[in-house]
Amino acid sequence: MDLFPSLGVILLVAVIAINLILAFVVFRSARGALTNQLFGLLSVFLSLCLIAVRLSLEESRDAWFSLAWIRLSVFFAVPIVLLFYFLVRSIPGGRLDLSKRLTAIYVIGSLFVMVLTLTPLVFFDVMPTTGIPRPIPGLGIIVFAGYVIGGSSSLIYIVVKKARALTGSEKKQLLYISFGALIMLALVIFTIIIPVAIFQNGALVPLFPLYTLAFTGSASYAILKHKLFDIKVIATEVITLTLWIVLFSKLFVAERLSQIVVDAIILGVVVVFGVLLVRSVRKEVDQRRQLEVLNKRLEELDKQKDEFLSIASHELRAPMTAVKGYISMVQGGDGGEIPVEAQKLLLEATVETDRMVRLVNNMLNVARIEEGRMVYEIGRVNLGEVVKRVFNEFNFDAQNKALQYIYTPNTETSDLVEVDVDRIHEVVANLINNAIKYTDSGKVEVRLTNLTSGTIRFEVEDTGPGITPDELGKLFQKFYRAGSYVGKTMGTGLGLYISKLLVEKFGGKIGVTSEKGKGSLFWFELPVSTG
Repeated sequence: MDLFPSLGVILLVAVIAINLILAFVVFRSARGALTNQLFGLLSVFLSLCLIAVRLSLEESRDAWFSLAWIRLSVFFAVPIVLLFYFLVRSIPGGRLDLSKRLTAIYVIGSLFVMVLTLTPLVFFDVMPTTGIPRPIPGLGIIVFAGYVIGGSSSLIYIVVKKARALTGSEKKQLLYISFGALIMLALVIFTIIIPVAIFQNGALVPLFPLYTLAFTGSASYAILKHKLFDIKVIATEVITLTLWIVLFSKLFVAERLSQIVVDAIILGVVVVFGVLLVRSVRKEVDQRRQLEVLNKRLEELDKQKDEFLSIASHELRAPMTAVKGYISMVQGGDGGEIPVEAQKLLLEATVETDRMVRLVNNMLNVARIEEGRMVYEIGRVNLGEVVKRVFNEFNFDAQNKALQYIYTPNTETSDLVEVDVDRIHEVVANLINNAIKYTDSGKVEVRLTNLTSGTIRFEVEDTGPGITPDELGKLFQKFYRAGSYVGKTMGTGLGLYISKLLVEKFGGKIGVTSEKGKGSLFWFELPVSTG
């Protein structure tokens, strides 16, 4: 008696074990997911087919025994083709993109072929021979072969169709699963079904376990490399299950009762901890999935918010411009002579209207920049002239607060830069306006210097309340306002965000240095134009 199993048996056991383990862990990783259910069923039927094929190859004096297993092998092969097709149609999204009517037709048709394979119409006898039994096919083999070939052709069609529409990891998942399935089916058709049906030659049937490795290998690669299913759960369950099997098998090779007891206790402890570990991993994965859903929802809400702000700010801009125009007309005397007190009120109204217009413009600019609709007119600009002009625009605001407002031009500064003059004007105005707005007493100083021959640096330093270290890293985020400023002045938290986007657009960088209670220094640097 041969104590060592043949290579064929070892291969069969290994392939079946891999299939069943994959079926178990994939199904367990997401029981409600259709793709996981189909993959699990496919692996089970593939294993049953392998067992039937192996038993059909056993030499037996009983022809009925061989014939029964031959019929069962083709019986189990029918749902494999159907499940392959359904699996591909469920990737991605885990939803079968077929109507209920078509699904019913495919299932009923497959059941008909399965019943047919158990009748003498497919194989009606086994030819007496030594070695591998040689089945004698009937006319029904044409139906079975047509089913397999037709299913494979449909599979190719749907793979090509889906591959054109998908991208990224989803496309790779589909291609790897389909590649393995199609290779396996092609080998079965050309080396098993056709030789058996036409030449009554089943010499290559023993290679069927090797053919299934094409699918098993590609499926494993898709799981590991391209996350077809949740690999973290799968890996944990595979390792845990393997450990259980190893420890359980030790019980049968133990020579003493004491060793059996120790091994049994160890197995019990490992089983408990294994169950807890798998549950913990599944819980973590579920939480991660929930976070992914929430993050996707937040992204959608953020997009909706931006769209709303874009529409709302556009609708606000027209009436605000009209209000500003009417105030200007009243100040110009179009409505008659204005009392001194009324002039003061109109001046305040003008300041507040200008501020509101700036806020509306900021919201519009954010939407345009982020959507790529902002139009830039890049040219060589004298940054010193822009700074001087903006500095003069805020003279009145600085005087109203009795601040020392300082700007000493440096005639030796190389200040030609490649920018959009209106946008860089906006950046400078925003930084100077913030310095004045948040400084109650002391000074605001504006400087323009060359750090190197190729870089120009703008600085505005104030003696305001300063910024805490925690807030420094968030200042240039959208809608963020330092806690010490909230409620004291009107703002949206968009000015610095827009300034950062614009400066970076022009190839520069922007930043701030500050300490709480010691004022702030905002700056940006731009490359000097060499043209």
